Amino acid sequence: MRKNVLLVLRSKPMNTKFLLFCCFVMLLFSGCDEQQIEEAMQKADQLYAEKEYGPACEIYRECAKHGSADAQYAVGFCYDEGKGFPKDKKEAFYWWLKAAKQGHAKAQVIVAVSYYLGEGVDKDEKEASKWLAKAKEQGEKKAEELLDNFKSDLFEQVKKLFK
Repeated sequence: MRKNVLLVLRSKPMNTKFLLFCCFVMLLFSGCDEQQIEEAMQKADQLYAEKEYGPACEIYRECAKHGSADAQYAVGFCYDEGKGFPKDKKEAFYWWLKAAKQGHAKAQVIVAVSYYLGEGVDKDEKEASKWLAKAKEQGEKKAEELLDNFKSDLFEQVKKLFK
């Protein structure tokens, strides 16, 4: 972890806020538990709301690496929207799939729509239906509606609903 932070420190122009963020991440993840991850997620949410996408997405990614499905879901959006990380549909799908596999219902819907439209992954309607069914089993309201009716502009609409 420290090596990763040091590489980031060396590779980016620095400002005080970013330096503090790097120190925060290094200290936080030297030995973390669920409470620390939750606190880090709250900090990331705050930074994201303040449009400090780089630091927010870095925190999300560190939480995601420690198994947080909510963080994996958030990292997917960082990559999908190009906020904090370079825009990368395949990387977005990778993180959403990790969250979906852990039972994150909203991520399951996004994964389904990604499969249906071929966004970041090869188009596969069978996989799309499978992931929507999983989300529906968990009570995700949009999943049932989507199982009945896919629309071409649906992907962007669904992402907005779950942000």
